[in-house]
Amino acid sequence: MFYDVTMKQIQLSDCRRGVRARIQACNLNEEQAIRIGEMGLRPGDTVEILLSSHLFGQVIAHGSERLAIDRKTARSIVVSVLSPTLETL
Repeated sequence: MFYDVTMKQIQLSDCRRGVRARIQACNLNEEQAIRIGEMGLRPGDTVEILLSSHLFGQVIAHGSERLAIDRKTARSIVVSVLSPTLETL
């Protein structure tokens, strides 16, 4: 059976290195939302995971920028997977 992973929505923290994903929602408190907004991240934006750590968070590519996201914040960002790796399935 064919499983379309492109529609799968997961937390950003669950994405592994090499995954491209589109931000769907940010379930953040006001302080976190301001911080993410200042970084330029918005629902609809596409990001790529460059480094993923279960303990510390992630480094993502957003356009030409590289951003570090702590694990707690990454757990609050819902994304849809655009190009999965085997680790995300």
